[in-house]
Amino acid sequence: MFNLFKRRSNSNQVNSFSANQSERDELCKTIINSSSLKAGFYLLLVLSSFIVTVGLLKNSIILTIGGMLVAPLLSPILSISLSITITNFKVFWRSIKIFVISAFISLLVSYCLGLIVKFSIFKIDLISSMGSI
Repeated sequence: MFNLFKRRSNSNQVNSFSANQSERDELCKTIINSSSLKAGFYLLLVLSSFIVTVGLLKNSIILTIGGMLVAPLLSPILSISLSITITNFKVFWRSIKIFVISAFISLLVSYCLGLIVKFSIFKIDLISSMGSI
């Protein structure tokens, strides 16, 4: 896909990382499109929020970290950094909006699950150990 090792004729460098303009444009489109709000994005977001909430309620670090790995929130963050790099403010505000909506949905799912399940916040080891840090 990307020809990373090219020989530059006007330089003394033998191997360097480079990509032509069409490859850069394709990469930008891929990153921006991966952070778009689609049904799969919402499904992964809801499932990861559910997994993290259950991990916190069951005091399971494995479930909490696993839920974070499933979360699709890295795509809007990558899109934000890309938009800053290429100075495209339309993409920047779109990515910020997607990230804020995604964070709100995650909090809403966790809040609803917290209302359904009876628990005491003082019995959650992960949260209580943060007070001693």
